[in-house]
Amino acid sequence: MLKSLSVFLLLACATVGRAAILDLWTFESPNTPATTTGSTISGILPAVGSGVASGYHASALTVYSSAVGNGSLYSLSADQWAQGDYWQFQLGTIGFSNIKLGWDQTASFVGPTNISVAYSTDGTHFSVVANNVNVLFRPGWTSTTDNSIFNVSLDLSSITVLNNAPNLTFRLISNLTCNVFNPNATGSVDNFLVTGTAVPEPGCLAMFGGIALLMERRLRRGRV
Repeated sequence: MLKSLSVFLLLACATVGRAAILDLWTFESPNTPATTTGSTISGILPAVGSGVASGYHASALTVYSSAVGNGSLYSLSADQWAQGDYWQFQLGTIGFSNIKLGWDQTASFVGPTNISVAYSTDGTHFSVVANNVNVLFRPGWTSTTDNSIFNVSLDLSSITVLNNAPNLTFRLISNLTCNVFNPNATGSVDNFLVTGTAVPEPGCLAMFGGIALLMERRLRRGRV
């Protein structure tokens, strides 16, 4: 009986440690962004999770829209790209560690084909975790085929400040420079995914520790 209970508790704690989706933005209905003009777009809800996505451009003439996605009907798109413009994703990671990111991104010619990825735990001070990330041009980006060449992923599990954080902000920042600026250039992001590993509850570990202690005592007495 004691052996069976210990195995059950071990499996329960191990299940908690599996990777889980924290937030996922697909931009599909009912969270498809409406076309809007201005420096910012905000309040975009995820398909999974409770975060919020937004975008910022220096130009007030920017048109944000729901263009064709990578193997889906919609993505989040914008024109008027310049250096420092960004997509932004905010969420919490309470109860989770080993944070990882994944997303699809593309651009038209002279669009945002080089980006930096940054994070913040206070919404103000940002740290760059990846620079000069290559973004491919649009050929092959269609609503009918999920093309893996547009997939980008980052393993941030070594950055412990992202663990169990109440408020995280991730930015995909354009590295365009003024000499290649084209107001008609567009860039799109799709399927922005944040995953993490659930941290075992202290009670789960305490119970397993107690069972292990009892097993050790019984083994000494030859009664297991």
